[in-house]
Amino acid sequence: MSVTLTVSRPGKQILSLDSGNGRVEREISTAPLRDCTEEDINIIDISGIYGDFEARKAVAMKIKHASENSGFFYIENHGIKEEVIQTAYEQAKRFIEQPLEDKLMVHNNKYKFFNGYAKRGTTHGNKTEPKDLKEHFSWQYDPRWDPLYDGVADPINTVSEDLVPWIQSEDVWTGTSQIQGFKEACIEYSRECLNLGRRLMRIFAIALGLEENHFDRMMTHPGLTNTLNFYPPSGLVEDESLKIGLGSHTDIQMFTMLWQDSIGGLNVLNQKGEWVRAVPITGTFVVNIADFLTRLTNGRWLSTVHQVALNTSQSLRINANVKVGVLPSCIDKNNPLKYEPLSIGEWNLIRMSDYEGPKKSK
Repeated sequence: MSVTLTVSRPGKQILSLDSGNGRVEREISTAPLRDCTEEDINIIDISGIYGDFEARKAVAMKIKHASENSGFFYIENHGIKEEVIQTAYEQAKRFIEQPLEDKLMVHNNKYKFFNGYAKRGTTHGNKTEPKDLKEHFSWQYDPRWDPLYDGVADPINTVSEDLVPWIQSEDVWTGTSQIQGFKEACIEYSRECLNLGRRLMRIFAIALGLEENHFDRMMTHPGLTNTLNFYPPSGLVEDESLKIGLGSHTDIQMFTMLWQDSIGGLNVLNQKGEWVRAVPITGTFVVNIADFLTRLTNGRWLSTVHQVALNTSQSLRINANVKVGVLPSCIDKNNPLKYEPLSIGEWNLIRMSDYEGPKKSK
């Protein structure tokens, strides 16, 4: 199979993508892939999120600019300890380097909600492109390791009845016990990222002209997808047309935080329709706005097309059962209401319209 891009006019091609409104087409440039500049993807020092309100507001304004103009930005001085990141990275490598039969002990066909291990070539980020070369291990949000409920006797009991079907608390770790410290490293990394994600949601609220705690009630049991991704060296794949780690797409949820190793591999479609490399920068995460946050901001914040080759990412969303409409601060005479209220659980089902429902636990 090969990627088919239709030529629309000199120097341009048509890229086909999935969206909440079905398949859409985008005209993109045929210019060769290049490294990004800071104009393409801003680098934002977010140390101010740990300061006073004026410091937080200053960070919020930089994030607002990046979110409205590219939908992607790097964050530095984010507060997650380097040893936590590196420990998770080393454990991820240990998992991936196992023999296939060991990884299949946690194959995702044993779990619901996409938990567990997926073999190479079993996911398909863009149906008009070849299947993804990545293999990955995923685990979802579980209130039992949420820092918000530290000290609570049974965090599962904090989940409201209408949210229970969305809480993905199955034990996906039973087949990883042969890797000493793997579960602990993954969970510690998730806790740190969840703390940072909640802080960023407060900064987003400031940037959108809302009360700083506007999203707090929607983040009591958030959707959090954690993924360790591995891509084979391109030299191992002979057919050039098949060298796609993860196909062209936009993310579905609120936003994604990505840690890249020194190899990188993330390509972003900038607002000129040119593919640029999100070059790895030591000490940073790459953050990108996802579709549901674009919906909440009435299209002001951009969910940008990208192709991904990465090591770890966290995709964060609000509580799945919360029905929300476009934020009032994002509606005016020049930008009238575009979207009706919707819960992110409903949005997920729309975007995953070919999904046949969660697998039964075995």
